[in-house]
Amino acid sequence: MGGAGNSDDTNKTAPIAIYLLLIILLPLFGLLFGAQPKSAPRLGNLHMLGRLPHRALTKLAQKYGPIMPLRLGHVPTIVVSSPRAAELFLKQYDAVFASPPIFQASRYMSYGAKGIGFTPYGDFWRRARRMCTLHLLTPAKGLRTAEIEVAVRRLVEASVAREVVDVGERVGELVEGIVFKMLVGKRMEEDKRYDWKGIVREGVALAGAFNFADFVPYLAPLDLQGLTRKMKAVSKVADEMVENIIEDYLKGEDFGQQRDIVGTMLAMMVNPNSEFFSTFDRENVKAIMLDLFVAGIDTSLQTNGHSRR
Repeated sequence: MGGAGNSDDTNKTAPIAIYLLLIILLPLFGLLFGAQPKSAPRLGNLHMLGRLPHRALTKLAQKYGPIMPLRLGHVPTIVVSSPRAAELFLKQYDAVFASPPIFQASRYMSYGAKGIGFTPYGDFWRRARRMCTLHLLTPAKGLRTAEIEVAVRRLVEASVAREVVDVGERVGELVEGIVFKMLVGKRMEEDKRYDWKGIVREGVALAGAFNFADFVPYLAPLDLQGLTRKMKAVSKVADEMVENIIEDYLKGEDFGQQRDIVGTMLAMMVNPNSEFFSTFDRENVKAIMLDLFVAGIDTSLQTNGHSRR
């Protein structure tokens, strides 16, 4: 038991130690890899990114090398732009750099990064991923097969009738239908209470927006871009959606017998014999639900968008 506790403590403190070491060593990268772009007070190198950051970074990398240290506001950053360096960061030392930063989007719209998409790499992330793979996604193989067969049959019927079909739209509807049914055991169109696509579209847009407060934290209370207010509004609606779904399950007579993802997660949460009993709470369930909702619905939105171009 003592050994397991020490291992957990090590897993929790290792990313912090690496982050602090990176901050300490960042000024030395200029000596190790050559000159680095000069930074402005408070802003760091943010002002150098312009409207097209990928092009600005390409030009800077051509001048300062394939491993280029920057400071984006208060955030120490390393830009890697060569295949060999990328392999070191993404493959050889992947575990060290795997954790995403905790930004406002994950804080407000993922319950403080309690799901899978924004959660730092570590013991909980590995167990949650294993749970989704073994207990949630693998048993749904039969459902996926059945839904695909139905979709193909409808395409064949449309072809025989010589109807015009938007294949991208059909594929998008298939993906979101499978994900929604895996999650809550029914199709999205059967639940008319909420605008699922609308809330996902707005949440994804906010998560992908440049948020100045993430890079200059002491300006966050001012909410200069209005993003914090919008994130709180979206998270409030999203929380109401998933909270009502959970309540429907808990009040149901067949609670604990459902085979869909939400029912399985809730059963694990209250089962003392489950490996997640002591570390898996209601917010973890809601955060993972939102991760999977976004994965399914946003994929369908992207597919439909590409099909119309």
